[in-house]
Amino acid sequence: MTDINVPECHKEHMIQGLIEVLGTIEAFTFLDALHEGGLEPYDLATRGILIRGGRAGFNYWLKQNLDLLGWNSLDFRMHPVKNKILNGLQGIVQQIENDNGPRVQLVNAPKQWKLTLTPHPDTASHHTDFSCSYLLGFLQEFCRWAGLGKFYFVNLQSDLEIEKLPCEITIRKEPLD
Repeated sequence: MTDINVPECHKEHMIQGLIEVLGTIEAFTFLDALHEGGLEPYDLATRGILIRGGRAGFNYWLKQNLDLLGWNSLDFRMHPVKNKILNGLQGIVQQIENDNGPRVQLVNAPKQWKLTLTPHPDTASHHTDFSCSYLLGFLQEFCRWAGLGKFYFVNLQSDLEIEKLPCEITIRKEPLD
């Protein structure tokens, strides 16, 4: 498989998530086509696969990072849900940046959390859509996990025709009914 532009902390989990969604051969074919330009990252079907892959990939990532981030501790588990989500988002952002992924600014606004992704200075600004669509699905599943099974509205704002960073992901603080 051709190398893909994914932060190391998520590469294995992205692949595992896509394998769960598409199957082994199709997942590698999909990633190769995405990397080589055979798929358009702004195509709705491509984005849908990446979002679903992000949801599945979170669970693989969680298994490896639960203890590392302290999310298995009684202290973390007993936090109120909104604090747990905020602390978790901070941990995810830190891991992405530590692995030379895009720079992520996390804003804790009164009614939503906002993550703004900008290119890492050492990488090209064009990306394979990991930074936006995959991360959107990843964060949807994280919020469901941290939110005790409730679903949170997670939205992506990006120039879908260009699919370049920066993009912005917002998460409403109130769960959906």
